[in-house]
Amino acid sequence: MHQEKGDLAGVCTFAAKKGAKWPVFDKVDVNGPNAADVFNFAKVASKDTGDVEWNFGKFLFARDGKTVKRFLPSVPPSQLVSEIEKL
Repeated sequence: MHQEKGDLAGVCTFAAKKGAKWPVFDKVDVNGPNAADVFNFAKVASKDTGDVEWNFGKFLFARDGKTVKRFLPSVPPSQLVSEIEKL
């Protein structure tokens, strides 16, 4: 939780200045004993319970909410297109 400095309001202001037009969620833990439930669920459902790696680790969910696959931060979103189209 120390990657983005400032509180939620500051993060939202920064994101808006950069052109973000989507909701910005509050900071949460993604690993460890205080990890947010959504990340615990995604890790278990993807059958990869290792720590979420740095920024831009990705989980692909099907419409029914099941996790389909987990992707490393180094995988660009453009490489997920074929995986998404399979759904």
